[in-house]
Amino acid sequence: MVNQAFIDKLNANISNEVRDLMAGPAYITAKGTGADQYKGLGDELATALIPFKKSTYQAQEYVFVRIPIKDQNVGFVDFVAPVLNVKGKSVQGVGTFATYTPNPVAETYVERMIGFGYKLVPHSMVVEQGMKPKEVLKGNMIKSQAINEINADKKLCNLLHGHSDCRVAEGIIGSAYFKLEVPWLDYPPGMLTVIPYKGHTFLVSKDAGGSGAMADSPKYPFKERVAAFIQIAAYLAKHREGGEAVGKFYMDNSMEMIVPQLMDYLKQPAAAAPK
Repeated sequence: MVNQAFIDKLNANISNEVRDLMAGPAYITAKGTGADQYKGLGDELATALIPFKKSTYQAQEYVFVRIPIKDQNVGFVDFVAPVLNVKGKSVQGVGTFATYTPNPVAETYVERMIGFGYKLVPHSMVVEQGMKPKEVLKGNMIKSQAINEINADKKLCNLLHGHSDCRVAEGIIGSAYFKLEVPWLDYPPGMLTVIPYKGHTFLVSKDAGGSGAMADSPKYPFKERVAAFIQIAAYLAKHREGGEAVGKFYMDNSMEMIVPQLMDYLKQPAAAAPK
């Protein structure tokens, strides 16, 4: 069971990072395994769901967060992370951040490292066709004005990748630690994905966590993730695009929990918290 101390520290982590951006208190709850929770959405999402599960651990509990945001393009940010029970203490797993913006994008874009920086490139080219991200970027193959402006924004590009690994100390400094790692080198959607969905856009980001994380005391860079979402959504609002009706959703256990909540939000946009 997720410790109350873990939930309290997570709430403090959120408040300290994004208090000025919040439209109200964060909604935090612990849930059981997310396996199979997205079944039943298949007809709605057609072939967009792509199973992708790669982990050295199998968590049975997850913490779910919805943070209301004061922004005209981003109304909330959802967050899910697996939580491991180790010797009675709760240890954070890799976090998944997601949000919805009512501004469409033409196709699915994934994050890739190009040179010493990070850019968004079309999923259709670098994943489905196997093209090299550098060739796509240097060949001016990206036709989206919004994505090209995002890729030209150096400060924003620094936020695209997030933290691919994190050490969570079991106790005081010098004690044992748990290492979290996102398999980003062979993870098709990259650390950040821009996904069209029926005239809207979903933004999904993976992040292993920030420095100073300890058992029962999680640390995630909420400020960086929320800032990236807000800035990307602003570019999408500036250049609304038509195109692919439903993009590519890569499904792991965390996404199996988030996707139904995102769909519910589209059906009931006034909802302040998930069920």
